Amino acid sequence: MLLCLFPWLLINVARGQFMADGYWNGRYSGKLNYVDYTSDDVSNGLWSDSGSLRGPYLLSSGEYSGSKCTGCVCDDNNQIVSSCTGPAVSLLGHSFINITEETFTNPSAVTSIKILNNPNFNLIGNGTFLSLVNLEYLNLAKNALEITTFNWIPQTLPTSLTRVALMENNIHWLPDDMFSGTSVTILSLSYNQFTFLPQKALTDMTQLLYL
Repeated sequence: MLLCLFPWLLINVARGQFMADGYWNGRYSGKLNYVDYTSDDVSNGLWSDSGSLRGPYLLSSGEYSGSKCTGCVCDDNNQIVSSCTGPAVSLLGHSFINITEETFTNPSAVTSIKILNNPNFNLIGNGTFLSLVNLEYLNLAKNALEITTFNWIPQTLPTSLTRVALMENNIHWLPDDMFSGTSVTILSLSYNQFTFLPQKALTDMTQLLYL
């Protein structure tokens, strides 16, 4: 597993800027236990060194600008998002406060959720992910999500998940076994409020390659 939770743990690359997939693939292609990283991995928190990104674990600045409501109905006047059908759900720059199990009207069809830069989005309702049995990508970067021992609402994540990105929120803590039994290979927790690595949240992550 490649551990890159904190940027100062990385060796400085003097050869200039790079995107992670191209760098690691070029360095290790053909070697034993080689991992073929993709641009999807970069979009879900794989560390890169590029001036086009907001930060080394983050997306390009353009990804956070404007507004988008793909695969759902967004009602900014009432601060609600609803009728999400998939397969790709993408929400950017809206005023909704939470998502719940009822947000998804065809949950088994949803394979990808990207919710970026929604400044009021701070709550995920109980059971939100229960019926999202085919969800592979979950990117909730740069919102107002706050997770502490005092406000945690239990969640069951689908075993189908392969990438989870939670960068740039206000997460202080994660519960034990949160990702247990999932298929997550890349988990990005950077730019949050952790004071220690939440090791027990990572129990039984047998597919994890990059943190």
